[in-house]
Amino acid sequence: MSTTEIAFKTRLRIGDQIVPLASELVFGDGNSQDGVENGFLFKLDLGPGDFPPTLNLGEIIAFIENSLGAGSGSLASNSGVSTILEEFPYINQDGESFNSQNTTLVQINNFILNSTSSKFLFSIAVSVQGSDPNVGLIALPPQLSSWLRIDSMSMSFTAQTSTP
Repeated sequence: MSTTEIAFKTRLRIGDQIVPLASELVFGDGNSQDGVENGFLFKLDLGPGDFPPTLNLGEIIAFIENSLGAGSGSLASNSGVSTILEEFPYINQDGESFNSQNTTLVQINNFILNSTSSKFLFSIAVSVQGSDPNVGLIALPPQLSSWLRIDSMSMSFTAQTSTP
């Protein structure tokens, strides 16, 4: 029985911000101390008292499309994004703001990507706010905007798949 574990910390530059990541790669018969078995773990690595990184959504989009190789404009044309925009049409009234020019601020509170030989976990928790404090985060229909404004919101998403 043998196991090879490679653990490292790195800093990822997205736009002007630095995002600290802790990573583990494990191959073999045993598990790492964090439970990684024949797989990998990437997670946000904040220390006590560290503030979560705050990024422009456009910088995140540019990083995924350009640095990770998804391709220019690929996120805006993704069917998942079009479904979200269909359900919430006032998020993207001009129809072209889900690109590298988007100035919506995203605070990353938690991020975990963990893959083992039997499970895959993706978890993210973010807070979102508009870049202009005089305008709400989401443009609302006129019937609502006269008495309601959404300045920020927090979202958490977790997905896990398992194989028997």
